[in-house]
Amino acid sequence: MKMKNAVVVFSAFAMSVIAGEASARTYTVDQDGADVCYSKQYIPNLVIENTRGRLVRGPQAFIDPGVGGRTSGGIVRTGVEPAMYIKTQRVVEREHYTLVPVACPR
Repeated sequence: MKMKNAVVVFSAFAMSVIAGEASARTYTVDQDGADVCYSKQYIPNLVIENTRGRLVRGPQAFIDPGVGGRTSGGIVRTGVEPAMYIKTQRVVEREHYTLVPVACPR
């Protein structure tokens, strides 16, 4: 009989641990029989933007002879243009409502 109770308690504990790890933004509140009131709060999408999402072209070296560079003795500019990317977005958490504890009206 004790073994069966121990297995049930352990199983319940294991399920609560697994469920706690799988859900986001969870917490436990211990209320001592007091009246609890809640207010509805809107939570927008949580989005991650990656400014280096998809590569359009890699870095490129350039030579700019300019106006004076076309004649002998002119100045020639050289350098490297940085790579070009298309920004991507990924939704990490969908929009939802959550209940927030507030003071009850009297």
